[in-house]
Amino acid sequence: MSAATTADNCNHARWRPGLAGGHYESFWLRANHPTRPLAFWIRYTLFSPRGRPQDAIGELWCIWSDGEARSLTAVKREVPIAECHFAGDRFDIAVADACLQQGALAGWAQAAGHRIEWDLHYGGG
Repeated sequence: MSAATTADNCNHARWRPGLAGGHYESFWLRANHPTRPLAFWIRYTLFSPRGRPQDAIGELWCIWSDGEARSLTAVKREVPIAECHFAGDRFDIAVADACLQQGALAGWAQAAGHRIEWDLHYGGG
């Protein structure tokens, strides 16, 4: 089975609009520099509170770790579910203008005077 087939079959969202039972689902990418103490973690999340599906939101989280500067920056962005897309039949996520698909992700989040933006493409198995 190819990596694309696995992603198409396994990485789609399980959430369905209007479900009252509550739901939490996240999709993320993490990378570490191979020789330096640098890393990032980006997460696209769907949160639907139990009994309140109308209050569901999409979230973007990003953490940048710079071990050389001994700094850690964390940002978060919340978006109403009406501005999100979590495909149930393929790997296709959008939280407002931020997207995550097989091989690519782009977006931004900010907090406490910090803003992190990303536009990444990746490949491999």
